[in-house]
Amino acid sequence: LLMLTAFFPTACSDDNDESVLEEVKSSIQGNYNGTCGAVCMPNYRDTLRINSDATVDATSITIESLPVASLIDSILGKGIAEANGIKSAPLRMGYALYNAKQAYYPMSYDPSPIMLNVEKDGTTHEIDIRFAGKGSDFIWYYPKRLRIDITVATSRVFLDGEDTKLTFRFPIVLNRK
Repeated sequence: LLMLTAFFPTACSDDNDESVLEEVKSSIQGNYNGTCGAVCMPNYRDTLRINSDATVDATSITIESLPVASLIDSILGKGIAEANGIKSAPLRMGYALYNAKQAYYPMSYDPSPIMLNVEKDGTTHEIDIRFAGKGSDFIWYYPKRLRIDITVATSRVFLDGEDTKLTFRFPIVLNRK
């Protein structure tokens, strides 16, 4: 009986989706361009949309310009982001592709936090933007269209260590150059 149970974990792993093809893994890597939006929740207003470049390697996606100006202005007051010369910030996230046996490949992701120092009335404030994800949400890669669709949401936004209770979503569409 003990010898038979040693084979069960191996047999169960065969039931998982087929692994992602190497050609798909390599086709996702490269340089992208697209749009990044910022939506303040719960009013669902699209407050800012900008163009951004992105780079994808075998394990991570780096978006050069995530629009954070409206988030900063929501916390510290209108015009503060512009006064500090901040319109966007880079976002890096690890990812893993999964085979859905479809025309798309779901991807789990793990966004890194964004830390910003912003001055208001002669005082420097630290804004710490944390994102949901951590492998629980999915983004999508469409290999035939060479396109990645992402929606990243904040999980917590801190101002000088205090939770602001503010939530933003960032819809992103990236197309391979």
